[in-house]
Formats: sequence, structure tokens, C-alpha cells
Amino acid sequence: MRSTALALALFVAGPASAGDFALLDPTGITGAPDHFAAAGVAAPSAAADSTTGELLVAYETALGAPDALCPTGTYAVGIASTLDGESWSHTESPVLGPSGAFPCGVRAPAITVSNGGQVNIFGEIAPAAADCDGGCPADLGIVEVELEGLAPIAAPRIVVDAGGSPTVIRLGDTEEMIFTLDGDLYGASRRVGGAWSVDASPSLHAGVSDWNNEGLSSPSISCADGGDFSWELHYTGVGYDDRGYTWAWSSGVSDSGDFWFIDPSGPYLQRRSGDAPDLSVVRTTDGGRVVFVELPSRGGPVIAIASDTPTWRPSRIQSLHCEP
Repeated sequence: MRSTALALALFVAGPASAGDFALLDPTGITGAPDHFAAAGVAAPSAAADSTTGELLVAYETALGAPDALCPTGTYAVGIASTLDGESWSHTESPVLGPSGAFPCGVRAPAITVSNGGQVNIFGEIAPAAADCDGGCPADLGIVEVELEGLAPIAAPRIVVDAGGSPTVIRLGDTEEMIFTLDGDLYGASRRVGGAWSVDASPSLHAGVSDWNNEGLSSPSISCADGGDFSWELHYTGVGYDDRGYTWAWSSGVSDSGDFWFIDPSGPYLQRRSGDAPDLSVVRTTDGGRVVFVELPSRGGPVIAIASDTPTWRPSRIQSLHCEP
């Protein structure tokens, strides 16, 4: 496993407005033997359920290695839940996985929980061989499924025809989605329960700076901490220069989702590597941030927990249903 000391080095510096991050648990959420997530858990997406006091973290897990049918592997989405931030329970079966419509499954989930406790999961379609003529697309499309009791109540449906790695938030009766497409970040919006309207141009372009000239990834949206802005967006980027690949983490704020004001003190945590970790950033009710980040280990990926609020608890995580 990556050492705790090295993992901690990823979080000793953070956004100037958020202070320093500390790695609270390097193996906060792990897979379990004889479970569908035995190969490890990755690509976290966190949301608080105010009706139960639980924190829910959706994750992807690999069900199978790449093969002739599924050239990039077979994937499923599960959910881990906790009341205390220390003991985690997993759904017994995937909430999204391989099916007739999606033979290689779904990955890179986003979870939303309404103030009434309605849980929805979004995810990126994993490509099958038929999708990979000339190369497998990274942003094949986004599906959505509604849950009841953390189990699907209907078949998943495609809601965005091209895109991946979604993150979703609600403001009043409107929802905003940010997702990846061709290395950029795009936005989409809808009235709750309606159809998504995808923006014609990217919300954030890759290549504006050297640190992200190879693409943007892992968007994570949360409610802003009051003031003039509604939302805060965290994301990673990969760049390439004469010394090789780098990745870094940055953030911005927006009052509408159409335009993002990027934090001038970023990017943060720039590292000499082309492997940008997937992360999910949520706000606490006292203005702090908790970061769930995928880290490698010998037994498969795990989800570590870091925060600038060492005393965080699930009951203090802000809802993803922002106040208008």
C-alpha cells in the first residue's frame, strides 16, 4: 500500500481559504472479501442524507479485467454508508452494473440526496467492444437511476448522450451537472424530474494553463459558503511539459454554473505524475471541507479521507441541496 507518510504528503497543503488538510484515515473505505467490491473501491462521490444523518459515498469497483467483450474492463457502482465516519456498511449488491443495455457496466458515479431523502445515482457508461472501433471512448454517455432504500426502483436511463465522470447538485428546484467531455468540463441543467439541457460550449477548457493542457477530470461540486456564489467546484487536471506529466487540483466558484471564477491561489498539490486521483469534496456546516480520494493499494484501490476540519462528523456535512 502507498505509505501513510506519502499519502499524507498529498494533503499537507490545500486551498488558501481552507487552510491545511490532514489525512485522517488512509484506508477509510475499502473493499471486502466475498463482496462484489472485493477488487477495491474507487472514484468516490459523497453526499449527506439529512433524513437519516448518514453520509453516503458512491464508488466504482472492477468486476472483471479487460477482455474481448469489455476492452476497458467490467464495472459496477456501490454505496458505502456511515453514521460516525469510522464504521462503513456497503450495499449488498451493485446499484448500477452490467445489463443488457450496458454489458460492461457503469463507472465514475455521482450521488445526490434531496432534502427529502431521495437518492439518485448517475454514472459513466463503460464501453463495450462495439463502441471501440478506432479506440474506446472515455465519455460514452451518462446514465441515471433512482433508488429507494439504496436499491434501484427502475432500470437506469441515459440522460446525457456523450460525457463522463458527472457531478450533480441542486439549487431550489433546479439541478446542475458538470461532466467531462473530450478533456474539458461541460455543464447541463434541468428542472428536477425534467430532461437535461447540455451547454453548447465547455464551462472550463483544458489547456488554459500548462498544468492542465492534457485534460480536466474528476469534477466535484458542492454548495458555496454563502456570499455571492451558489456553487463551489473542485477538479483535477493533467499537464505535460519538457519534464513529463504532472497533475494538480484546482477549484472555482459560480453563481449560475455558466461561468466559473477560478481560485487564483491554485493549482494545489501539483505533482510530477500523469495519474490524477479521483476525488470528491464536500463542505461542512462550519465552513470546512472533507475530501474523499482514491489511493492505490496492493489489494486494490481504497478511498482515503482528508479534511481541514479534524473533528468532522457525517452529521456536519452540508447537503448537496443548496439554498437558492
